[in-house]
Amino acid sequence: MRFAQVRQNVPVKKDFERKTKEDTSDNKSKNYRSGPVSRRYKHFDWLHERLVEKFCLIPIPPLPDKQISGRYEEQFVEHRRVQLQEFVDWVCRHPVLSKCEVWHHFLTCTDEKVWKLGKRKAERDTYVGITYCWAISPPEKQLLQSNVDLQMESCSQFIHSMDISVRNLLTISNEMAKKYQTQSKKEFQRIGEGLTDLSRSIAFDEKRSSCGDKSLADCVSKIGDIFCVIGHQFGEQPKLDWVPFSDRLHIYRGVLNSFPDILSIHKGAMQKRKECERLAAEQKMSNSQIVDVNRRTDIVSYAVMAEMSHFKIERETHLKQTLKSLIEEQIKFYSGIVSKLQDAYAQFD
Repeated sequence: MRFAQVRQNVPVKKDFERKTKEDTSDNKSKNYRSGPVSRRYKHFDWLHERLVEKFCLIPIPPLPDKQISGRYEEQFVEHRRVQLQEFVDWVCRHPVLSKCEVWHHFLTCTDEKVWKLGKRKAERDTYVGITYCWAISPPEKQLLQSNVDLQMESCSQFIHSMDISVRNLLTISNEMAKKYQTQSKKEFQRIGEGLTDLSRSIAFDEKRSSCGDKSLADCVSKIGDIFCVIGHQFGEQPKLDWVPFSDRLHIYRGVLNSFPDILSIHKGAMQKRKECERLAAEQKMSNSQIVDVNRRTDIVSYAVMAEMSHFKIERETHLKQTLKSLIEEQIKFYSGIVSKLQDAYAQFD
């Protein structure tokens, strides 16, 4: 599966518990072979729990934050829709998650009774957690433990480093969005208002004398308007670059947060393997038993290395495109600012 689209329906107000509260109905629709289906946020939450429970060696992308009390305005709802789309896109690109039964059920089921049956089936699934690994068929080649340990150590260091970098960049991105929407917008509009006041003062004096074809007051007034427009553009710009960039970083932060637990599970499996090897050396385990243990731990190693490889592919494609989009929008924005300033300059020609 390569694509599924999230659409946000109009929020619905509900009354419950004898108190009037606003509750966003969060109807999400995904285009799939069976047609659109309607899902609320609680359904996404349920799906996320199932994926986390079943695939303990796969980093599951995070959902957007749950609704904040008192925040049901259109901007918040749309922002959550975008983050849900990021979640859906990530799952669709994953070679295992995109093909699992619970995901297929989530995307395709339109009948309420069938939905409940599938929901109960998913909740009773016995192939969850580490048990799911035994359904994996890895390559027959036995892994060299020293190479595995080296890769896991390298992965651990990389994940720690990138997690810090992503968190820092997410903070910067949020700060930039806030700066554009408040400080920069206010500063340019203040300049525009100051120029508008100046034009009024000049116009007051120009009334007493004859003017040419183009009065200075008119020029200054138009320049003031241009600066106010630039301020407005600063306020609107983050939704085109810094906010989408933050949404992507939100996904990466959640995925990176999952890796330490995955590496911890792998470490536990390796410790169990060493313990079994010690027992085998003491002739407390048979050769067939130790071969089975080694095979099982190799499955865990193969699964973790596969996730590391997939995450690398995501970085090389998805993250690259994310940065490219950010820079592209910044170029468009500042080119527009330059164009506005050129219009201001042309007032004196």
